[in-house]
Amino acid sequence: CKTLQTLPPKSDFERQFPQSLRFDRDVVLAFCRRSDFAELFEERHLYVPGCLSNDKEVMMAYCSKVPRSLQEASEELIDDPEVVEAAISLGGLELQYASLRLQEDPTIVQRACASHGRALEFCPPGPTRKMLTSDRNFMKDVVLSKPGGGTMWKLMDSELQNDPEVLLPALRNGLSLRDIPPFFKNDSSFLQRAIQSNSSLYSQLSAELQSCEALAREAIIAGDSTPEIHEKALGHCPLLNRERLVVLSLCERGNVDHLEQLLRLPSSHPFLDDLEIMKAAISRSSSLLSLASPRLKHEPEVILISITPSSAWNTLKTVSSNVLREHPEIPTRAVELCCKANLRYLPANIPDALWTSYRPLPLAWIRRGGRVLNAFESILVPQPPYTEENLQLPLELVKHNYAEAYKLGEALLGNRDFMEKALFRDGRVLSLAPQKFRQNFDLQVLAIANHNINVDRDNQATASNIRNTFGSFMDVDQLKEKIRTKLDLHETFVKDFLRGIAIVTPRQPPSLRSQLPMLDRGVETSQAFKRLIAEYLGVPLGTELGLLRQAMEILEAAPTAPHAAPRNNDMNEDNAFFDAPQMLPENAQGWLGHPEIFGPALHDHFPPLGRGDGEPPIRRPARGAVLMAFRGEGALEELRQGRAHARRQERLARMRQHMMEHRQQAMLEQQHMRRRRMMMRQHEHPIEVIDLVDDDDDLDEEMNDFLLGED
Repeated sequence: CKTLQTLPPKSDFERQFPQSLRFDRDVVLAFCRRSDFAELFEERHLYVPGCLSNDKEVMMAYCSKVPRSLQEASEELIDDPEVVEAAISLGGLELQYASLRLQEDPTIVQRACASHGRALEFCPPGPTRKMLTSDRNFMKDVVLSKPGGGTMWKLMDSELQNDPEVLLPALRNGLSLRDIPPFFKNDSSFLQRAIQSNSSLYSQLSAELQSCEALAREAIIAGDSTPEIHEKALGHCPLLNRERLVVLSLCERGNVDHLEQLLRLPSSHPFLDDLEIMKAAISRSSSLLSLASPRLKHEPEVILISITPSSAWNTLKTVSSNVLREHPEIPTRAVELCCKANLRYLPANIPDALWTSYRPLPLAWIRRGGRVLNAFESILVPQPPYTEENLQLPLELVKHNYAEAYKLGEALLGNRDFMEKALFRDGRVLSLAPQKFRQNFDLQVLAIANHNINVDRDNQATASNIRNTFGSFMDVDQLKEKIRTKLDLHETFVKDFLRGIAIVTPRQPPSLRSQLPMLDRGVETSQAFKRLIAEYLGVPLGTELGLLRQAMEILEAAPTAPHAAPRNNDMNEDNAFFDAPQMLPENAQGWLGHPEIFGPALHDHFPPLGRGDGEPPIRRPARGAVLMAFRGEGALEELRQGRAHARRQERLARMRQHMMEHRQQAMLEQQHMRRRRMMMRQHEHPIEVIDLVDDDDDLDEEMNDFLLGED
């Protein structure tokens, strides 16, 4: 799946590109092809340009993604079936913007009604409307069954209007009771069927009909009933709260504040031992567990439903130890959901044997940040061989409470594989590792990169607390320099060296082809050589590169948000040269691209590697030759020096420009003061003359200091 390109903010986008592009056809279509065009339309006001309202492709793109775009189309396009169908695919009500001819087209109208029932309203009176409204199945199954289509019942013939099977879906989707024929308004069985599918119809009944228990019952137990309907129905028929289905509906959808009052009624006592009713009631309010029968209070399903962040501790106190031993998922759920303030009280109500016999329980406790308890300290350190399963608890301890990781013991903390996994959870655990691990460069980078991975947003890790954590056993500044050297090596390799190794097409002129012909043998050969050379040179790639960058970012400044674990796709993002053919840049220079330096060594020391499609034999670079050619000759070091020289030249140019501007400003001020003195002398007004200092000498001295300095 192709990643969607992120656009710059609207203000930046408008500054970078001329306004005329807003009306360019290709630019407009490019916007329309984006999957997020509907959101961009609202955010950036990407209305249809008037000059493109007659462009069929543009209008179809707009109509298929932005509602009401059809009204911006020209008269020719609103009469085009393809454009109108594209608009209708977004919503049937778009039919109102189509031409009169297409509003009378049966196929177009049927498609619009299939999307929204009220679209039939925009079909003008005539043969098409008469034909459609006379079709019983079309009206019942398509128009009246869609939201908002109920009122289209009024357009039907009187014979079909009196059909109860047609009238019921209309009442379910917007038709009012006052609009139906009188004999249906007094038909109790018909009204019950109507209220079953739309309980709000109960409010439209007369007071006499609302007092009918059958209608009130149907209104309460209807699937879409509301507390307002419940209150009105029980107000007319209060004895209904003795019926099981009514009580169950009140527990599922009624007013929570009235549930306790309802269940405390003497008539509700039989329902306190009803599992379905009490589960529904307790799921709405956990405090209702106290009203349940003694049998249900020990029912695991009921107990689990009653556990909430505020009630976990109180619920756990009421459950017997035998029930907890038989159903360890109960204390586990309590630990997972309990609020932080009451978490420390839970272990006193949990049998000690559960902590060692049911592993999810200590895992849930550790994930909530709890300290290591004596009850499960014996299972904290696994016995070799170490597996993913038996290392789960120690790794969770490192992730959520690294300060207690010392309890894992020297054997586990001295295991390299475990330490690497632990550092991905929390880099601070390196302070508890053996000395040989604390001095290891790779582990130090891993620790720094994941130093603040579990720090809250309000307590960000900074360079200062990194020194507090790691300063006792590592030189942070020295580590930073090593990381910078590694990153410079990667940058030099990619930007200066790989420019000279490119894959060219046969149509490319020789002057633009790679200056290293042995490496210019096709995609497979080029990729193989690039990877091998990078490996031999020790260039960081992939996950290693991601860790180095993440560590450097943390060391240089406090991050704005906690870092996630390094991504494994850094190889694809940061080293596109390895995975896709690259054209040789027109100005690819630099001495790494010169054959007189690398050509002989590479040709002489590359043994055969294989053959590509129609290619000469592929050669694998011998390790000694590559090291001699690239490391021994100091190639990368010279490249770094060359790039440093280029940066220095840029700074010199900026400094010269600044000095020239400063001189010009000083000369203008001198001229201005001379004119003022002459004017004052002419008017014989003595003033204090301010002599400007000639800055030329100072500027020359500043330039000399800069040229003589290192940077």
